[in-house]
Amino acid sequence: MKRITLWIVITLCLTACEHETDNSVPPKVKYRDMNSWFGNPKHDNRCEADIFYIYPSLFFAKPNAEGDTLLYSDIHNPEQALRIAEIQQQYKTIYADSTFNFYSPKYRQIMLDVYGRGEEVVNEMMSVPTEDIVNAFQYYMKHFNGGRPYFLMGHSQGASLIIEMIKKSMTQKQYDLMIAAYVFGSKLTKEEVEECPYLTPATGEDDLHCIIVFNSVTDTSVRTPSYFKSDYAINPVNWKTDSTFAPKEMQKGAVLYSQKDTTCYFIAKYTGTYLHDNYLVCPDVEPSFFYIESMADICPRGCLHLGDPLMFGKDIKDNMHIRFNKYKSSAK
Repeated sequence: MKRITLWIVITLCLTACEHETDNSVPPKVKYRDMNSWFGNPKHDNRCEADIFYIYPSLFFAKPNAEGDTLLYSDIHNPEQALRIAEIQQQYKTIYADSTFNFYSPKYRQIMLDVYGRGEEVVNEMMSVPTEDIVNAFQYYMKHFNGGRPYFLMGHSQGASLIIEMIKKSMTQKQYDLMIAAYVFGSKLTKEEVEECPYLTPATGEDDLHCIIVFNSVTDTSVRTPSYFKSDYAINPVNWKTDSTFAPKEMQKGAVLYSQKDTTCYFIAKYTGTYLHDNYLVCPDVEPSFFYIESMADICPRGCLHLGDPLMFGKDIKDNMHIRFNKYKSSAK
């Protein structure tokens, strides 16, 4: 598989930052403004369920006209808005197609540079994007959802924000409509599970109202920063939570996405998988495949964080239908 085919979803705006940093926060996002959402946020009556998707960290900080480096993204920045729309379109094509309605809000995310400043700084600055996603989700539930069941989905920063949103704003009625939450490249801790009744780790391929979480590496020696270290994980190939090996012959497919014509393709038998210390080990993947030298402190060689949603695209897509069909059956 050529690097570019999987890499397109994580193309980043790489810029050296040697200027003063500016911690000023862009204005709050107004979710009643439809420009704050991907595409035309209206549901298709033919779709029985929705996807509420939060995109990952996309940008390194760039100096503004004054030479200051801004640490939050700006949804009104044309260059950033274009990149956000590309990612949103990719996920819509891959996971929603014509089966599910797709809702994805824009938000003031922290720049990738922030992750190099340590977990304490990351947690402090995450309050801004968390506020946005809480507001966006509640707006979606009130104005767009219409009582339909839905999936939550996010990757990296987007996945962390889904966890935070559930902790801070989920209601019982909203939880009952949640089929499952797919949080790629994030963590779920025992403390969070104990404190929040709506954070239930997935245990199999068809349980409902659960959190599907995994972080991929190429071998057991690879370790990632603490904000990726989860107390729970599930193997997206055999849907087990123990160390049972799933040979690559079981794997349904990594996803290839064409930016040119917004279509996706799948390549089966991409890698075998097994869980070790709540990491998803993928021994058939070349360690340098998703490696970016400038991000080595965040994603060292062998860390497959940047490819988590793509390496198992067909497995996830098929699993969504399994869980959705069970949800429909249980609701009768």
